[in-house]
Amino acid sequence: APLVTRQMSSDGTLGPDGLVPRRYDERTKVAFRDARIASLQFDGAEVLLDISTDLDDPAERQALGDLVVVRNGQRVFNDVVKSYLKRIKDDAEGYVHLIRLPAYSVAEVIVDPTRGFGQPIFARGGVRLEDALSLFRAGESLGEVAEEFGVPIPELEDAVRVATRVAA
Repeated sequence: APLVTRQMSSDGTLGPDGLVPRRYDERTKVAFRDARIASLQFDGAEVLLDISTDLDDPAERQALGDLVVVRNGQRVFNDVVKSYLKRIKDDAEGYVHLIRLPAYSVAEVIVDPTRGFGQPIFARGGVRLEDALSLFRAGESLGEVAEEFGVPIPELEDAVRVATRVAA
């Protein structure tokens, strides 16, 4: 048997700027020692390392469950990160299929690479968010926009609220 074995896997998507990594896993086994498992996750802004993957005990792993920013070692708020990760839906092959955008409280606005050219769309009606907002900005009433695109008025109101929100 070999003294050292290493298994590596990664996951990502191909975007307009090239390969966009999402996850990198590595398992290293040295003879007469427990396997070391490392997992890097990429959130688009920072590289996150799951330090709990080094633990063999599932209870310890669950209790620790910490993600840290690789750049500076700072721990992140796991509940916040996990709530955002729940918004991402993968397809059967593990690729991102759908992302629900968090800024909207009423409207269900999603990004689906196979619809709307990958731009934000309303889940109900399937219209691109920008198309509905452009019609409203051109002077049409929300009722007319709703009728034109099949998007409920409360969702349009929410989208307008988000689009016109002043940055703090």
